[in-house]
Amino acid sequence: MSTGLKKIRKSRGITLKELAQRTGIGVSTLGNFETGRYPLSQEFLGKLANELLVDVPALMDEFAATCREEVDYLNEAANAERFALTGRLDWHPLLGSTLGFSFYRGNSVVEAPYQAPISATTIPTTLGEVHGEYRTQGWQFRALYVRTTLGQAGIESLGPSAEAYTVGTRQWGGYLEAGYDLLSRTGTRQALIPFLRWERLNLQQQVAAGVLADPANDQTVLTTGLSWKPLPQVAVKADCSQIRNGARTGRNQWDLALGYEF
Repeated sequence: MSTGLKKIRKSRGITLKELAQRTGIGVSTLGNFETGRYPLSQEFLGKLANELLVDVPALMDEFAATCREEVDYLNEAANAERFALTGRLDWHPLLGSTLGFSFYRGNSVVEAPYQAPISATTIPTTLGEVHGEYRTQGWQFRALYVRTTLGQAGIESLGPSAEAYTVGTRQWGGYLEAGYDLLSRTGTRQALIPFLRWERLNLQQQVAAGVLADPANDQTVLTTGLSWKPLPQVAVKADCSQIRNGARTGRNQWDLALGYEF
């Protein structure tokens, strides 16, 4: 896809890196200007016009043409190019209980700064999870286990300089949680639930060749907290988490949250 901004730059014999050095604008940002993916502000218009030896109105016209080309390209490429398979199944064997699983099998997409989406690197991605919940007489129990796998060959094809190269090709995590509603026998619609949650996760269980897994990503978290629901859809929660990891850099963390369930 040809672009007006890129055409002007090349006609001046200036590389993208050189233009970035002269204007103080990042290379990736300039690349997105050239493809019409980023809006061009007045501040950047002046800098680019000075370095490319064109007046601002002419540069604005070229940028508008570039944006029209990008929109036309995306409209042409709007047909489905990558398919995925996903599903979920829940089962209620007992009153108040839920057991189930869900999965996703498709591709993650990593784009170069100025490549068209169709030329981006695709990485096979599989995500699966199993979950369970049981509620009885004020007690609440929950459990979840998740595992994600990314195609190692796809990650390694990006090269060590890519930011995504250090992402774990296998990741997993899960938790067990128990709580009790202190107001369950009062007949009120409110709920006051102290709870305890234990979590284990590792975001770099397996990594690409040459990558040293960060032990800080191998974590154990123990959380104690209190959740108050003045209404069934509204929750105010306060908790304290003790975070431990393989690098021994974990710390305790306090959280206060307000939530609304739609």
